[in-house]
Amino acid sequence: MRLFRFALISLVILGVGAMAFACATSGTRPRKGSPAVITEEEAISASQIYNEAVRMEAEGKFDEALNRYRKVLTLNPDFFEAKINLAQILLRLGQPDQAIILVQDLKKEFPKSKYLLLFLSELYRRKGYYPQAAGLLNQILLQDPNDPEVKLLFSKIYRALGRPEMAEYILKRILTVDSKNAEANLELGKIYLDRGDLFSARSQLEEANKANPQSMEIINNLGVVYLKTGNYKEAVQFLEKASQGTGSEPEIHLNLGAAYLKIKELDKARKEFERAKVKAGKVPEVWYNLALLEFYYEKNPAAAKQSLKQYLSLLKKLGRRDASSENLYQEIH
Repeated sequence: MRLFRFALISLVILGVGAMAFACATSGTRPRKGSPAVITEEEAISASQIYNEAVRMEAEGKFDEALNRYRKVLTLNPDFFEAKINLAQILLRLGQPDQAIILVQDLKKEFPKSKYLLLFLSELYRRKGYYPQAAGLLNQILLQDPNDPEVKLLFSKIYRALGRPEMAEYILKRILTVDSKNAEANLELGKIYLDRGDLFSARSQLEEANKANPQSMEIINNLGVVYLKTGNYKEAVQFLEKASQGTGSEPEIHLNLGAAYLKIKELDKARKEFERAKVKAGKVPEVWYNLALLEFYYEKNPAAAKQSLKQYLSLLKKLGRRDASSENLYQEIH
């Protein structure tokens, strides 16, 4: 049986000049009390370059935006928005450690800022530093024990720690108060996906989509549900829409490629797998799906052998094992 790998993802989909993750946008942004002394010309130049960086970020030109944000901070080291946007892009480009350093420095200046506590907690969570992430969230709970954003982030930590029942309990409590909370519906839908309860997953994700129809993460995961339930045309429709988002994530291209394979659109499938490879060559599932395409559909065992070799090598580096790939290995060899 040819099982393709789908990716259920938590995307960092940012708007123009976005300042934080979707779950962390409501905190009040701090302002530095004693700005660095800069000339009027430097201030004007920094603002102009910042606007260029925001535009390039919106166009998906992240490397160019990164360089401009850094130039802004050379001219004006206290440009708060530039620091935050730089941290966002560093994370998107696979440099979370540098992003953490930036936000940690800001937190030293504003230790009680909910905005920065949420942002840094989310960065820690994405790195797997769960105790540190939880510690920051607890600081916010001391100020507001019922904060829904904090509860949402705690649910993500529990899910990552393999405690989906606790995450589910928290999310259902949030939805009792706010049934249209897009993020809570999304996270609950992902828990049902993990569990294999596709009917409940679809219901939850469709509610999330109604509340936030522009979310690429919601659209992607709905596409995965349709893939898993055999609704391939619907899957392609949703995943094509997700792939058109600015700076679309490699997992979206991976899923779209798998959907194209299901409807025998082989050229389109390869194009999407190649796009995923360019953006995330270290994601093992990219190479596994390429091996399937090359062996079963393109009848190219030599290429499939190399792709599978890369897949198994990446799994080993990540400390993972995939018993189901052994059948493919035997067939190719």
